[in-house]
Amino acid sequence: MSTLGAGFSDASITGRNAPPNRLLYERAVSNPTFSKQADRRIKAAIAIAPYGGSAGMWDRDALAAVTTPVLFVAGSADDIVGYETGVRALFQGTLRSDRYLLTFLNGSHNVAAPIPAPPRRGPTPTR
Repeated sequence: MSTLGAGFSDASITGRNAPPNRLLYERAVSNPTFSKQADRRIKAAIAIAPYGGSAGMWDRDALAAVTTPVLFVAGSADDIVGYETGVRALFQGTLRSDRYLLTFLNGSHNVAAPIPAPPRRGPTPTR
């Protein structure tokens, strides 16, 4: 979300899960230079169970800065990032972009990336 233009909230910079030394400030909505950092080369994005919605990483104003089309992918039973207050809240907050939400009913956090990864098929690559 940050790469698409959503600056981190001030609360997330100093919260208990924040990295040390205010490292998130560089990507914070309150940083005057942040709005110039969005990577405009990105024409669309897929956000697979993105972290931060239920943790208060972004507020409505920050999410409104996202204008890049986004496909959000989530499981309705995600016990890691949450669904209603997590991914679905991020989806609902990105009001200025074309956005889509693919929800796997009763799916958990790894619904789009099965753990362990499926076995490789086909020839093994050589070096």
